Parts: sequence; C-alpha cells; structure tokens
Amino acid sequence: MSTHVCAKESKPQIRCAIYTRKSTDEGLEQEYNSLDAQREAAEAYIASQKHEGWVALSKKYDDGGFTGANMDRPALKRLLRDVEDGKIDSIIVYKVGRLSRSLLDFAKIIETLDSHGVSFVSVTQQFNTTTPMGRLTLNILLSFAQFEREIISERVRDKIAGAKRKGKFTGGTPTYGYDIDYEKHKLVINEREAKVVKHIFRLFTETHSGLTVSKELNAKGITTKSWTTRNGKFHSGKKWNASLVYRMLNNRLYLGKMAYKDGVYRGEHKAIISQTLWKKAHSIISSGAGPRIYNKTHSLLEGIVRCGHCNRSMTSIYTKRRDNIYHYYLCTGAAKDGYDSCLLKTVSSGRLEEAVTNQIRSTLRSPDTVTHILGSDADPVVIWGTHDMLAKVDSEWDAISPAEQKRLIISLVREIIVYKDSLALEIRAAGLQVIANIESFDADDFQLSIPVEMKKRSGQKEIILPGGATSRVLCKHSAVAIALARAYCWLELLESGKYRSINDMSQKLGICSAYMARIMRLTLLAPDIAEAIVYGRKPDGLSLNKFVKSIPKNWHEQRILYGFAEKPDL
Repeated sequence: MSTHVCAKESKPQIRCAIYTRKSTDEGLEQEYNSLDAQREAAEAYIASQKHEGWVALSKKYDDGGFTGANMDRPALKRLLRDVEDGKIDSIIVYKVGRLSRSLLDFAKIIETLDSHGVSFVSVTQQFNTTTPMGRLTLNILLSFAQFEREIISERVRDKIAGAKRKGKFTGGTPTYGYDIDYEKHKLVINEREAKVVKHIFRLFTETHSGLTVSKELNAKGITTKSWTTRNGKFHSGKKWNASLVYRMLNNRLYLGKMAYKDGVYRGEHKAIISQTLWKKAHSIISSGAGPRIYNKTHSLLEGIVRCGHCNRSMTSIYTKRRDNIYHYYLCTGAAKDGYDSCLLKTVSSGRLEEAVTNQIRSTLRSPDTVTHILGSDADPVVIWGTHDMLAKVDSEWDAISPAEQKRLIISLVREIIVYKDSLALEIRAAGLQVIANIESFDADDFQLSIPVEMKKRSGQKEIILPGGATSRVLCKHSAVAIALARAYCWLELLESGKYRSINDMSQKLGICSAYMARIMRLTLLAPDIAEAIVYGRKPDGLSLNKFVKSIPKNWHEQRILYGFAEKPDL
C-alpha cells in the first residue's frame, strides 16, 4: 500500500513595517523608552500572526519628538517612500494616534496605502480597513484622536497665556541682555550685554538712526546674542542690521515687562532700561525722522525681483516727500546694511515694470519662443497656431486688469535680476506652454538679458533702455556666465576703492578669499570669449573648473585651450 504525503500549502509572506512615534523627546535618552515599548507590543502582535505569514521588517521607522498634527516627520516620509517602492505589505502601529492625529492627513495616508495594496493594523484597536465597518471604526477613533490633540493644544495655550500674564518666562530663545536660569525658569540680567543694550538706546537717541547704531556695533565686533541651550548646543551671534536694532528698541522686556498679544504685564525679571530712556527713544521712532518709507503691497513684480550685486531680494516700497509720492524697488541688503553696501540700492518701480512688461510682450510675439517650447521638429500648423495664441495674449494685454497682468507675469517669469547695466529675466517654459494651451514638451527655462542704463532723474534712479536695445538669450543655469558676472562685479568693487584688497572684501562679504581669487581670474579672458560665455555660445562640456584652473594671459592661447574660433585681425 502506497502512502501519499500532502505538502502543506505555505502562506504568502506579509512584510510588516512597525511605525512608532512620541510627541516629545522627553525620556528618549533612556535605555528603554516609549518607542521601544510600542515596538515590542507590535512585534508580539506580528509574532501571534506568524501562521498567516506575517514577518516583522528589521528596518525601524521611529519618530521621537515629532507631533502627530502634521506629516512633517522623517520616519513617516521614509515609510511612505518604501510603501510606494513596494517594500511593505502591512503597517503596524500601537494605536491609531501614533500614525496621525489629523483626519485630513490620515485620509491621505490611507489613500496612499490603498493605492499600493498595503494594509493598516492597530495593535490595541482591532478593525479591518478593507470593510466599510472597519473604515467607520477607524474614522471614529481618528476623530477622538484629533479631538484629544486639540484639547491638549488648547490647555497648553491657556497655560502659556496664564504664565505670560503673571510675567513668567515661558521658554524660547533668550533675549540679548538676559540669560536663562534653567533651574528657576527665569530670566537673569547678563551684565556685559546689559551695558550694550543701554549703549544702543542712548546712541539711538543721539543719532536717530538704527542703521548708524548697527554699523557702530559691527565696527566694534559686537554680535547679536550668543547662547548655549540646555542640551549644550551653542548658537553663535551674527552681525547687526537696522531691523535687529529696531526690534530691540521695541522690546518691552527691557522695561521689566512681559508682552502677550495686546497686553503688557509686569515681569518677574529685572528691567535694564529706564522708563525715561524708553520714552525718549520711542518719541524719536514715532516722529519718523527722515523720509518715511511705506510698504507697497500691490506692485506688479513683488516677490520675483533680486539685486544682482548683493544677491538679495528687492522689495517694493514708496516714500512721500512734500506732495509727491515715489514708488521704487529697494534692495533689502541696502535697507538692512546701509546704502553704501549695495551698488544698485534702488530702482524706479514704473521704469522697471515697464521694461519687464515690454520684454514679456516681445517674447510672446517672437517666433523663436514658439520653437523653443515646441521643438524645431513640430508641425508647422501647430507652430503657427501656437504663435497666434501667444500673440493674442500680447494684443489683449492692455485690456486685462492689473491683477490678471500680475498673475500672467508670475506664471511666465521665475526671477528678475537687476544689475547696473542690464536686466536678466528667467522665463518659465512651462508657463508659456500653459498660456499657449499646448501639450507638455520637455523644454528648458531660458534667460533673457536686456541692456539698460541707470540714471537719476528727480531724485529717483530710473532705467533707461538704450536706442535699439534688444534682449539676448543667456544659456540656462550657466555657472560660467554667473561666475563671470560676479568676477567683474568684485573687480568693480576693488577698483572703486570700496575694499582695500581681496582679503578685505572676502571678510566683509563673507566669501572665501581663495574662491574669490579663483573666480576673478575670469576677468583675464579675451573679450570675444567672455561675450560667447554670456550669450551661451561656449563649447559644450567646457566647465567652470576648467576655466579657473589655469587661464593663459595670451588671448590666442586662450582660444586654442578652450576651443574657441580664432578672432580675425581687423
């Protein structure tokens, strides 16, 4: 008699990822903490399902010290990436609130899991997300988790508000002039810094200028607050600017008071500044010495204009002098560090917006633009149809509202960089494609250069477009072209006498002197080579490193070394 042995059918393996989270980092330094307890419970649950093929993955997904109110958590991001990569079959948590305390975030997570066939299991709350009843149970549990989080947040806010009203220090970065007594949770006066605070207030009452005060502090080598956290992490101070000085002048902490929302309360800490000195400083601030500067929120190019010399953003503001109002873009570097720190300083809003608008409209009319966003092999019918659609936007430009014009500019222009002799516009290829209503084509963004002149008229610096000036396309993200512009800018600063040497300039600008010296070698390039670099005609594969490594002084040798055509003798 023959005996048949039936092989036991094996269950498919289910790869289980364990996710743990704790809202605070308190106790995480212990040998056995909350995250370990969560993981241990999850591993025990997975072991109980071994007969179903469940296997715990060794990779840890632990978020210690992260709130469940949002998804900005490193371990959660790694977990979701592994889900999308097909490395996980099931996610195990101790309870629902560990994964998320937000209904909206949790819905997004569950949607991601469902789309990749990944199940979700809570060790302490039994439900099955594949059934309607399981989903209902999950939503109920999550609603309570979110409610619990909001109640805790409300209690914390009420506790902080109560402490502030009693004048207590509730934590955060220490203010200049005070140190934190971590044992008593109080602010104590730092005598050395307190002398500087008094000096700042007195100097301001004499000079009436926060910028002048900041310059003197920087000249003396005095920095903002340097401090060490309770955990021993050191935070170094930085240079002063006008904004930081005015922030100090408006801080009621120096009067021995604690400000909270609209109220001011007597603090537990001692005052540094007398009420008399405070009133004297604030009478000057309220008088608004000098031309008053106002924010302008309705400017056409707000948020996309940068100063090419300082690499700082430019903000739109206006001033009032007598009966006249002047609108202009101000370099934030000049505003904070002084006008002598920037070669550009300000530029007339109207002139800049006019120059940019005219260039955008010219770009919309240009056949080269259509070829760039469609490709040279596109159907001629499609090319002319796209050209007509873009040209239509140009023809209707004056009829659309300023808000719509601003929306179009933001969608078309990524950034506008202003130099003393040119404007550089980075055009979004995707924005042109959307306006033209064409299918996405893998086109690169491109830059346009507009030669300009800066002249002062009626006290304002205006942009003058030279006769016949046209835009010139620059190569996209050309590191060599950017470095060349910086080299000539630095050379101009040295020749103007603003800085004594490269070392002096590197220290003031915070740039490595060796790097600055290497980049400035680019000023030795032949004029025709420099022009080719600026307009994107340099040979392919010619990197910045090759240029700055060794530049021959002979222009003929340069052309041979870098592969440029020899310039004919005139």
